[in-house]
Amino acid sequence: MAAGLTPGGPPLRTEQWSALVAEWFPGLADRAHRQRTWPAIQPFHTVIDGWLGKVTIATIYQRLLFCV
Repeated sequence: MAAGLTPGGPPLRTEQWSALVAEWFPGLADRAHRQRTWPAIQPFHTVIDGWLGKVTIATIYQRLLFCV
């Protein structure tokens, strides 16, 4: 309510949600905090791309455990 959100009110645009998330959760708004593992995963991007749509994300995770 303090942010101007009301039940049944107009939907927010992506930019509006982004601004609210940055205000409410500053640690999440900084992508660097969420992308710390990307350098470790980067060598497997081609393999992951091949698995996407064929197996579940959980299966991809399990398979990557044996690659690292």
